[in-house]
Amino acid sequence: VAQSSKSEEMSQPFNGDGFGMGWYTPEIDADPCVVKAPAPAWSTTNAQSLSTKIRSGLVFAHIRAASPGLAVQQTNCHPFSSGPFLFMHNGSVGNFARLRRRLQQGLSDPAFESIRGTTDSEHAFALFLDLIGDAGAPRTPASLREALVATIAKLTELAAGDDASVALYLNFAVTDGTSTVVSRFASGGKSPASLHYSAGTRYVVDGEDGDMLGTDASPFGAVMVASEPLTRRPEDWKAVPENHTLTVDAGRRVVMDPIRV
Repeated sequence: VAQSSKSEEMSQPFNGDGFGMGWYTPEIDADPCVVKAPAPAWSTTNAQSLSTKIRSGLVFAHIRAASPGLAVQQTNCHPFSSGPFLFMHNGSVGNFARLRRRLQQGLSDPAFESIRGTTDSEHAFALFLDLIGDAGAPRTPASLREALVATIAKLTELAAGDDASVALYLNFAVTDGTSTVVSRFASGGKSPASLHYSAGTRYVVDGEDGDMLGTDASPFGAVMVASEPLTRRPEDWKAVPENHTLTVDAGRRVVMDPIRV
């Protein structure tokens, strides 16, 4: 809610074109629950009510600033879901209006039919679904990362065939409910959007703020990844290097690797 109206690392502070939350309750089943709405997070009690009552080991949350020309509607809000996967995006696919048709033509029928909205983000997720393959097959953190990096590579290839001077900003986050991979990437030598992480033994809430305790411990008890630091102590947070992925496995071990496309 705070970042939706007071973003500090963007050119403008408002992200008022919708919000969404996704989380896992494995004692029920392996697929995530998703709640999203096209209203600003600051204008609804849903975000506050949900966040005080959800108990989960893995939560995604997103606030949206719509790219020019893309509709503000529920189907365009993040996170997107399919089977066990959740997917979010901060950034944009340059020249998406021109690339969309070629991207769609390369998708399988199931991936194409999974698209409900009009965003470049959901189309990138459909491409990821094709590259990850059978949703029921065994996966490792490495295979999840491999599919995400292949998604970035394919989008970069499509964009270069159209106009290599147009940059892609691809801060993606994807999880299968067990492992999570987040990318910080921009093409064409551009600087990607900000991305930070904080890890420690435990995250504790103090009023409207919080602290990460035991930040020198590994494996960690708690890991948070966010576009901007969420807690008051700057020393709790580290920047993800440009053009890298951050992978968090089931044991909450954190690994960073360069993206080479």
